[in-house]
Amino acid sequence: MVAATQRRSKQPLALASSPSAGSHARFCEGCTFTCLHKVPSLLEADNFALAHHGDQRRGTSQSARGRGESVKRKKRGLAKLSLKRTQQAIKSQAAQAGNSPAVKLAPELNMPNPEGEILTLESLRGKVVLIDFWASWCGPCRRENPNVVRLYNQYKDQGFEVFSVSLDKDKARWEAAIIKDNLNWSSHVSDLKGWGSAATSLYGFRGIPYTVLIDREGKIIQTRLRGAALEKKLEEIFSK
Repeated sequence: MVAATQRRSKQPLALASSPSAGSHARFCEGCTFTCLHKVPSLLEADNFALAHHGDQRRGTSQSARGRGESVKRKKRGLAKLSLKRTQQAIKSQAAQAGNSPAVKLAPELNMPNPEGEILTLESLRGKVVLIDFWASWCGPCRRENPNVVRLYNQYKDQGFEVFSVSLDKDKARWEAAIIKDNLNWSSHVSDLKGWGSAATSLYGFRGIPYTVLIDREGKIIQTRLRGAALEKKLEEIFSK
């Protein structure tokens, strides 16, 4: 009954009639659409055209309101995104400044040494401790060991200690690697469960070597320190 084609016009609203096949037609001009309405009588055609034009304008108004609501929703979304990014930036800045990790205590570790004696991380409270997660089968760990040995020998008399946690499963290989790499500190522990060790989930790491440097109160100073970065941090701590 209704056929519509899009049309734009700057002309004011006008109604024109054109009889067709025993019915009457009305055109709505001055709006975005040109609509042909065929109804039984001229009077009904007039009423239909006027009603349609009013409905069309109301529809346009509703569409505009819909677009307005959409814009508001987008603005609210952008505001939330901006707040989230700001919060992330604050956290990042705090971490870079050393504020975030420094207030977190290192999770306690209670594991056996090669002789079967239970050693605890807490027993080293009062010293600066490097918790070193490694394994005899880990090439990068073995290559880093000489650097750790050198730094241990340099700072051990000033209160530096290493707490080595092995992810080995083979006790003999673990002990052989300790001797071969001359890891001459006394705190060596392992539950010999490999990646199934409780330490991996407790400290949340997925690769080794992985290190955690803690202060004399057991608070985390920094993680993943190796090579020159570890040397620089220890120099900074012990030169105060």
